[in-house]
Amino acid sequence: MSDLKRSDCVVFFFRDGELHARNFLTDEEVTAEPVLVPVLARLDDRRVPAELCRLFPEYSPASVRRALAALALRGLVITRDSKQAQREKGLALWKSCGMEALLFHFGTKHAHRQKPVTDETPHRFSQRAWARRRDKAKPVHREHGAVPVHVAA
Repeated sequence: MSDLKRSDCVVFFFRDGELHARNFLTDEEVTAEPVLVPVLARLDDRRVPAELCRLFPEYSPASVRRALAALALRGLVITRDSKQAQREKGLALWKSCGMEALLFHFGTKHAHRQKPVTDETPHRFSQRAWARRRDKAKPVHREHGAVPVHVAA
């Protein structure tokens, strides 16, 4: 395994009382233990696995290597030559927009693939059609200044 660093696309949040880590570039999400936060904090710059083993002396080197492999598999940690590292380089233009813009963009990138809402709530552009379906009223013919006349269907 070559040198590693934390992905720049990882965000943490709580859902149903559990800590989650999500890579918004890959859509990979995992439940996480709080100990993951300081581990990833130490991966702010590229480091070789041997150096990381020295940073965590309370764990065996084999355990650290297994954990790093699992984090890399989930996209939370990346290697210099990986496809994900290349994709993250392409996000450099977004840095001036701020994290919020990145999160909004990647959080809504699949929105157009979802089926439209089909509930009976009248929407701004379909209120007339919704009222026609709801009321099943006979059409009304109106002329300017004239009394409404019901037209037989």
